Amino acid sequence: MVYTSVLGTIIPFGLFFMGINQIRSTRASITATLEPILAAFIAYLFLGGALSPLQVLGGGLVVVAIIFLQLQREHDELTPVLIREQRL
Repeated sequence: MVYTSVLGTIIPFGLFFMGINQIRSTRASITATLEPILAAFIAYLFLGGALSPLQVLGGGLVVVAIIFLQLQREHDELTPVLIREQRL
């Protein structure tokens, strides 16, 4: 129970929130759309889940859209960490 709590919940969410502090919320929400795509891919690889061609196409389109949106700006001065540093 402790193992699952620490390694399955506390550490991943801690790392997730540390990462969110480094980027703006709009980028975080765009990146979060990868979650169901990765879940389907992992289920396909490890659990033998079936993916239809339409699902693969949709997942591919989502990944392409995310890459396109994320490449627009490499550095963003409005990230939470940089905003807090400017206030000090």
